[in-house]
Amino acid sequence: MSHVIHTPDGGTDRYWPPETMPVEETIVRVKRLNKALCLLLGANVVQSAM
Repeated sequence: MSHVIHTPDGGTDRYWPPETMPVEETIVRVKRLNKALCLLLGANVVQSAM
């Protein structure tokens, strides 16, 4: 069961309790974090580690 929450950037996100979070949702969040890290670092360090 997911709940819709509002994220700080003004969008919405689905909140999943960790034990019920689908693998697809986890992958989406990891990719989102990776993208944010790449933007913050401005380097290919994170990409080369993947």
